[in-house]
Amino acid sequence: MSHCRAIGPSDNGECVGNLRDLTAKEQKPKHSAFKAYEPGYFHIDVKHLPQMADETSRRYLFVAIDRATRWVFISIFKAKTAANARRLPRGIWNAPAQSVSAPF
Repeated sequence: MSHCRAIGPSDNGECVGNLRDLTAKEQKPKHSAFKAYEPGYFHIDVKHLPQMADETSRRYLFVAIDRATRWVFISIFKAKTAANARRLPRGIWNAPAQSVSAPF
């Protein structure tokens, strides 16, 4: 006779108070290291910018990040189109390198 008051005994005779304890634990896959990329492989994101009171239309911020060097290139366009997405890489290759300094 079992003295378990909750759900009942498990296969090994121990009391189980939660059904989740009876299910097999799944092995979570281990995270692997980031894939190595050659310079020139860009990740591109697009975000709409808030429309200001003095503007008549919305603008879009295109951000390209080189996955190898982590260099960031941004450009603002008036339309979120495939043509503007194709223009972004051309702008990356023509853009001069800029350095940013902070006052701290």
